[in-house]
Amino acid sequence: MDVEYLHHGVPLADYQLTKADGQRQDEAAQVHEWVQRQLAKAPPWSEERWERMRQSWGSVRSPV
Repeated sequence: MDVEYLHHGVPLADYQLTKADGQRQDEAAQVHEWVQRQLAKAPPWSEERWERMRQSWGSVRSPV
């Protein structure tokens, strides 16, 4: 079965970012940085905790 895709250009090609768009992007970057700092402070998980996560989620691997 052949599929033909139609191209209608870039929908937002002419969109100009507003100040609000820039502020939302800055806020998202700040939230990301805050989360990274909080994660850096968190103690590492024990192997027992990773094992419980593997059992409840499937096959989650320990990052170490």
